[in-house]
Amino acid sequence: MSHQEKTLPGIPLYCHQPYGASEYLHNKGNGTNAFRAPRFAQPNVLKANDILANGDMVLSEPREGGNGSVLLHLTGGFEGHWVGVPARIPIALLTPDDEEYDALKESAVSHAREIRERAET
Repeated sequence: MSHQEKTLPGIPLYCHQPYGASEYLHNKGNGTNAFRAPRFAQPNVLKANDILANGDMVLSEPREGGNGSVLLHLTGGFEGHWVGVPARIPIALLTPDDEEYDALKESAVSHAREIRERAET
C-alpha cells in the first residue's frame, strides 16, 4: 500500500449510476448528482483517468468531502492535488472536438504516469 493510499482525504463516496439528460430532468433536485454526458460530468461520476477540459487527469476515484462536497484527486504538483468541489456542478471533460486535444491528452497521461510511479516508490 502506497503512502498516498494510507492518507486519502475524506471518506469513500457513495455514487449512483451515471445517467443522461432525460434521467437528469427526472432526478433534478433530488441530490443524486450523477449526470454524465460526453462533454461534462458532475463530480460524483468522474472516474480515474477522466481528463478534464483543462488537461488535468483524475488520478483516483472521487471521495466524499463532507457538507455536500466531492474531493477530486487531480494531476498537478509532485503527487497530484486534492480539490473539493460542490457535488452538483458540471465539470467539463476533454473531448476530441477540443482545440489541442492530442497535446492536452498526451500531457495529462504523461503527468499522471509520473505521479503514479512516484507514489509506488
